[in-house]
Amino acid sequence: MLRREFLLSSSFATASLILGGILPAGCAGPKEKIAPAVGKKALYNCLLFDGIENGLQRDRVILIEDDRIVAVESGWNEEKYSEYEPVDLDGLTLIPGLIDNHVHITVPFVRDPTFAAVTSTSAQIERNLLSCVLSGVTTVRDVGAFPKKIQDFREKVNAGELPGPRILCANSFISTPTGPPEGVPHLNPAVEFFMGGQFVERITTPDEVRMVANEMCDLGADWLKTGYQAVSYIFRSKPTVPSDEYLKALLEVGEKRGKKVCMHQPFLEDFLKGVEMGIHTLEHCPNDKLIPEKAIETFIEKDMAIFPTMMAFGDALEMKEILAWLTENGRKYLEEEPLRQVMDSVKIETSLPYPPDDYLERGYYDHELMIPLFPNLVENVSRLRRMGATVGVGTDLGGTMTGLFGFYHKELKHLSSAGFSNFEILKNATATNAKIIDMADDVGTIEAGKYADFAAVNGNPLSDIDVMKDVKMVMKGGAYILRHQA
Repeated sequence: MLRREFLLSSSFATASLILGGILPAGCAGPKEKIAPAVGKKALYNCLLFDGIENGLQRDRVILIEDDRIVAVESGWNEEKYSEYEPVDLDGLTLIPGLIDNHVHITVPFVRDPTFAAVTSTSAQIERNLLSCVLSGVTTVRDVGAFPKKIQDFREKVNAGELPGPRILCANSFISTPTGPPEGVPHLNPAVEFFMGGQFVERITTPDEVRMVANEMCDLGADWLKTGYQAVSYIFRSKPTVPSDEYLKALLEVGEKRGKKVCMHQPFLEDFLKGVEMGIHTLEHCPNDKLIPEKAIETFIEKDMAIFPTMMAFGDALEMKEILAWLTENGRKYLEEEPLRQVMDSVKIETSLPYPPDDYLERGYYDHELMIPLFPNLVENVSRLRRMGATVGVGTDLGGTMTGLFGFYHKELKHLSSAGFSNFEILKNATATNAKIIDMADDVGTIEAGKYADFAAVNGNPLSDIDVMKDVKMVMKGGAYILRHQA
């Protein structure tokens, strides 16, 4: 029987997390520094999925020095590896650290800026980071955040002050005045200062695009993010799409600054525009109409990639189940005020009559529009797979009120429903995702020279993807985030 142990520290926040149920009593909490990755470790007695081969390898030994893998060898020999700290994995399946290429780490899961919501923001972001990495995700690409917040938390994670994944980010979303993300306002100066910038910069002209895009780069952006959405999912919303000149200006800045561009696009018209413009990665996937084969061929020819974020849309089919789950388990993932607001939001969306009387003042999703479209989404993802398009794994965690961190496995399950084999799913979640974000030299596979990023599960994910729900061990850069002891 394995005992899970969190290698974090003790603090006032620890007490609140223990009471909330996210950490078992007696375990340390998220405020103390992570033990540095120094010295030598030898991981053995495991089944190995290396992110390359379609199968589990037995009797392998993974040698680590500081934060990197130095060798993967066969046959455990205590005398041969005497200079290494032995790490017996008790037959667990070891996989590369997972990569989530579409998240929103700094979202505090609130809609109304109450005092309690404002004062819980940092604590909720810490929970987002912790929940994310405990699910086995050791690298993320954040594609919309409050710039100073994401940079501050990235620095804390890099310094070992907080547990969390390795972070790439786009800083603020760059969008038109009424474009996506729908319902996200331009913050007044006081709130902007507190939150560390605008979540979305709403601008109009190509010159403004160049100015803001360069500002995002100066603030540490690794990618640039925009949106193109011709139809709204929200009753009151009437989105405006950016012009070709607007998108060209963004691509121009990206080329000059060495940054790739990603684009929100949930409908076919949006997808076709992204392909036409040669946007590097497309976020979400059309669900109104089926994608023509010719468009997919062009997508492939331009070496583009897409992150379907199927769970972000699939949650709309499970709102009653999500509400019941939140009642029992919400405190493990949400601070009190965010939990209250998330539950209130889900209650509204599962009650009749719907939408409520104030639907013209507040943004509510049009479920009658969204839910019948989900089969089109599944078919489009399946069609992209069959034709050989690059389909990465991203969740949009933080992008919706129900997109809680820690549920990466739900996206894997949805990809299975679209026809991906478990091998394809795991490879896309690791090696393919690493290649898309130009990090294949450092992460994504278990090979010499890569970061010592691992997750371990009990069972064979190549035959049962559901075992990914329960991660037993996490190591990032040779440092334990979650460890087990026999």
